[in-house]
Amino acid sequence: NEQASLVRRYMQQNNVSAPLKARVLQSIKALSQNRSRVHESDVAALRLLPLSLRHDLSQEVYAPHVGVHPFFYVCNACFSMQSRKIFSTCLAEKSLSTSQELITSGENATHMYFVIGGILDYLADERGENEPAIALDTGAWLCEAALWVRWQHNGTANTTAQGCELISVDAGGFQNILKDEKPVRQYANMFWKHFSENPEDLSDVWCDEEVLFDWATRAMGQAETYYGDVIPAEPATTWNSKFSQFLQSQRRASSGFVGRRFSDDSLGGLVPSEFPAILVGAGAGSAQEAGRLASQQEESDSSSSSGLSDSDE
Repeated sequence: NEQASLVRRYMQQNNVSAPLKARVLQSIKALSQNRSRVHESDVAALRLLPLSLRHDLSQEVYAPHVGVHPFFYVCNACFSMQSRKIFSTCLAEKSLSTSQELITSGENATHMYFVIGGILDYLADERGENEPAIALDTGAWLCEAALWVRWQHNGTANTTAQGCELISVDAGGFQNILKDEKPVRQYANMFWKHFSENPEDLSDVWCDEEVLFDWATRAMGQAETYYGDVIPAEPATTWNSKFSQFLQSQRRASSGFVGRRFSDDSLGGLVPSEFPAILVGAGAGSAQEAGRLASQQEESDSSSSSGLSDSDE
């Protein structure tokens, strides 16, 4: 096709070696063959729809995929208007072909990802000699740290022979939409506080269900305390039923109002006006820097500041 022809001319004019030329052409061929899912960006007519209709469509398309994460479940229930804006402006579909790289160790993390098809293999920088790659399939997510702290990838994620379909969440846009919501800042600070005390635990693929359920329930309780009433639960579906069941058990333990379990007094110390510090993953120098907690001075010297955290763009 025209693009492949242009690539050949480009490499010929720049004297690219034959082995590298073959790898590039093979990758381009795979890109054109492996993708079977139609993305929103492929359908130009969707951009002509009224904004409210585009929001409705984006919410229905993306909510089932990102709702597997407890925070996004709570966000959709508590902040419906903000969630609709996030779905339509911060989320995008992404296709990776065979043996293509999604994240690279040492690079600044700017997006969170949800796997919606295929498999990703994640290789941590610090792993045992014979330790296999972590396989991430449909329903998995990675790089949540990008939403809450300034983070550098401490591993590499590549597709397998079948390629992979993902949804990406732009951290900067996400933060700008939710930065003024107290329950969200509370969740962000719990994330930071946990990993400032346990920096060795944080990785691109960290996922502790028990901890996430607790944080999300506390955020829901904070929102209910703020609104002074019970926030209706999202309809239980296969993608959120596990957390939904956990949340219902917490409601039963508090006579239906989760906010009673987490009063403003108990949460007040967890919601600062500014994010207190940053976490830096491996790759920014030596291995000793993995999970390092930066000082207040380092943060104030940083020229980058966005939303809930100091995430680099």
